[in-house]
This record gives sequence, structure tokens and C-alpha cells, in this order.
Amino acid sequence: MIGLWRVLLFLLFFLGPGVIAQTQTAFQEGERFFLNNNPRSAIPLLEQATIQEPRNERIYLYLGIAYEQIGNYDQAIRAMKRGLEFALQYKDLFYFNLGNNHLAKGETETAIEMYTKALETNGSLADAFLNRANLEVKLDRLSDAWKDYSAYLNLVPDSPQRPQIERMMALIQSILQDREAKRIAEEKRRKEEEEARRIAEERRRQEEERRRQEEEARQKALLEAVLSSLKASTEGVGNLSAEKEDIREKRIETDIEE
Repeated sequence: MIGLWRVLLFLLFFLGPGVIAQTQTAFQEGERFFLNNNPRSAIPLLEQATIQEPRNERIYLYLGIAYEQIGNYDQAIRAMKRGLEFALQYKDLFYFNLGNNHLAKGETETAIEMYTKALETNGSLADAFLNRANLEVKLDRLSDAWKDYSAYLNLVPDSPQRPQIERMMALIQSILQDREAKRIAEEKRRKEEEEARRIAEERRRQEEERRRQEEEARQKALLEAVLSSLKASTEGVGNLSAEKEDIREKRIETDIEE
């Protein structure tokens, strides 16, 4: 036993950690580089590990984060999506990191969608609330942002960002109150304008009705006047006929005497 122990010490002392490294898997080596903040050395080992252990979700999580660290967001997204196919334990983190990478690419709506899926998977993922709230502020979805900031502070009450978040929440609340006051005033103005238009339309209708009735009365009076004139003319014609008949009879009498 002593002789074997001395051999092991000899190997460790003279050959260094390389002997032990030979017994490590690609994932273990990649993980070591990843945890030591050396993503460029970790990536090829983690890529190799996806072949050796294709269903190990942690490999894809590390790989995606490593790609994100070097600014290769497309590769990070691909790695995370591959990992989601096998995710059981870290599904919320895959969605969260997908949100971060889409955010880095300027794909705001997709980032919000990923944060939302992360929270649907794990409602206690505080950073997803915070990141989504920040994006909602940019998109002017202030009510949603206020709710997400509130949820974040409930989960992380001692957050070092609490003072800034509370100032943001106070500002959002002030803006929302101001907008609500303006909305109410605008609604009141709109109703007043509608009422004024209704009154003006009613007055116009009444004026038109008055004019119509006046016109009908004028026309009726004109018709009655013409009708009266026609009756008078008819009476005159009748008298004239009688006079003509009387004259004719007298002429006849005169002719007989002759």
C-alpha cells in the first residue's frame, strides 16, 4: 500500500494535473473552463460533450451562456433551443437565457415572450420579472411594468436596486395617474361635444320643421287664394251667359214683329 501511494504522489508531482485530466470527460473539462470564466476554451469541449452526452441539459445551458459571453448570440440561442428538447430541471433558465440573448439582438417582443415562458415555468424567477419590466417600460406598457417591478421586490425585498426600482415605480404611478386624469378630461370633453352637436342638430331639425310648416302654410294660402279667384271667375261667366240669353230672346221678339 505504501509503495502504491508513493507512485501516485510521484505522478501527481512530476506529471501534474494532466494525468487526472485524461480521466475527465469533455463536459467536466468544459465545465471547469466555464466556471473559471474562460468561455472560449470551454466552448469546443462543451460542443464535444453534446455528442458524448446528448441528453445532458446542463451542457447546453453552459454552452449557451458561454456563447453569450463571447457575443455570439445566434449560437447561444441555438444551443439553448437544443437544450430545451431535453430540459427537465433547468427549463426556466433556458427560457430566461433565451430572453437575454434575444434582448441582446434587439428582439424585444421575443425577449418578453421568453421571459414570460420562464415565469410560467418558475414563478419565483425574480430576474425574469425585472428584465421583463425593463422592456415593458421601453414599450410604454407601464401598468405591466409596475406589476413586474412589484413582483420582483416581493421576491427580492433586500435587492440593492430597490431604491432605483421604487423611484421607477413612483414615476410610473405618477405618469399613469396623469394619463388617467387626461383620459377622464378627454372623455368629458368628447361627451360635451357630442351633446353640443346633438343640441345643434335638434335645433337645426326644429328650424327646418318650422320653415317647412311655414312653407306649407304659405302654399296652402296661395292655393286657397287661387281657388277663391277661380270661383269668382266662374260666377262672372254664369251671369254673362244669362245676359246673352236674354239678349237673344229680345232679338227674336223683334224679328217676329217685323
